[in-house]
Amino acid sequence: MRQVFGDHIIQKEEGIVRIASQNVNCIGIAPEINPKQDHAKNWILQNEVDILGWQETGVAFHLLPRRKRLSERMRDIRWNKFRISASNNKHENAEVFQYGGTAVMAFDEAAHRVHTTGSDSTGLGRWSWILFQGRNNHYTRIISAYVPCKSASEQGRTVYNQHRRFFQNQGITECPRKIMHSQLVQQINVWQSKGERIVLLIDTNENLSRMGALQTKLRYECQLVDPIREMYERKHQVYPQLH
Repeated sequence: MRQVFGDHIIQKEEGIVRIASQNVNCIGIAPEINPKQDHAKNWILQNEVDILGWQETGVAFHLLPRRKRLSERMRDIRWNKFRISASNNKHENAEVFQYGGTAVMAFDEAAHRVHTTGSDSTGLGRWSWILFQGRNNHYTRIISAYVPCKSASEQGRTVYNQHRRFFQNQGITECPRKIMHSQLVQQINVWQSKGERIVLLIDTNENLSRMGALQTKLRYECQLVDPIREMYERKHQVYPQLH
């Protein structure tokens, strides 16, 4: 049996929305015979997941016909309604397998609450989002984001190099990780200024045993709280409380 960090998943109580996030490390190119994709669907249903964020979907979906894209592949007759926002780097067309990519999905009752969907405006697929509308015009934006690992080499298909090529073509030589940190925080601040509530599902590629650069920005510039850190590291507090 695998060791579980935190709490085991239990049956959902009425009125609870279950949100999950996972780095899927490429969902696979094949749209039909795809055990990983089938397992993911079964897991979503078995664990009563309402909203799911994925990082590193690993496919250049813009190179495929619509019937083979993630929005069609993840449909299933076992849920009555389904909404998705998925994105990947649309600036490179070398092959269908492509490192990176993000997605957010909503199922059944949560899907009925979707107001709009969208993604990172650069077309790099760094984040995807779904905006939910609740009662009394309350809006909650759920974002799935992926920050690339830094690559030593300037060659190759890594997400970092994809982003580096994109920005260098615009005459920008700054580290793509730092650019994403700044742009994601700025975008979240814009959404928050409109009164939206933010739920960020993210693979930061930072050491979670201490507050990294992006985690610090999200904490102090966006006032976002890491619920896992709050729940399980209270005995070993790693940052001062805001006053």
